[in-house]
Amino acid sequence: MPLFLMAQYSEIISLNEGWQFSQVNDSVWYDADVPGSVQADLIKHEVLPDPFYATNEKDIQWIENEDWDYRKTFVVNADQLNHDDAYIFFEGLDTHADVFLNGARILQTENMFIGHKVPVKNILKEGENKLYIRFYSPIKRMMPARETFGYEYPAGNDHRDEKLSVYNRKAPYHFGWDWGIRIVQMGIWKPVTLNFYDKARIDDYYVKQSS
Repeated sequence: MPLFLMAQYSEIISLNEGWQFSQVNDSVWYDADVPGSVQADLIKHEVLPDPFYATNEKDIQWIENEDWDYRKTFVVNADQLNHDDAYIFFEGLDTHADVFLNGARILQTENMFIGHKVPVKNILKEGENKLYIRFYSPIKRMMPARETFGYEYPAGNDHRDEKLSVYNRKAPYHFGWDWGIRIVQMGIWKPVTLNFYDKARIDDYYVKQSS
């Protein structure tokens, strides 16, 4: 089927707007920027000081030891549900997270560098849908691995006494570097989209030269 005909059978909806986030077991919710991070939004809401000023870096380190929740609602109509299939594309979640749609867990992540296309056709419903993500403290998730090995791997960039940056698929510079401060970020760091399609879809392509 020609590509220009296939295009009419798909619909892509951005899910970047309308997110809120909160520390687990806290009743206060803040508006969240997506793409973004917990730390960036807490600075924006003036909960945290500017970490690049004076010695404020030390005043934001408690964030990395806590778990954080993100939530969002979005509406799906009957015409959209009539598409043959649907998936949510999380281009990047940082890093350890469980994702729930309408109460059902649809994804677990442990790698900030890869995206996830999650089939959701059978979970979506007409009207309001609820998307919920729990981000777990990377420190808590990595500490057991360090204790299992029983010795320290070299990680000169890591500004913490326990060198944990080598134990997960997360940007090493988050843990500090010679040119930057330590901000072990968490959050939805790349766009999120809801994708409907019929018949078939092209996920990717490549060009091969034969001569």
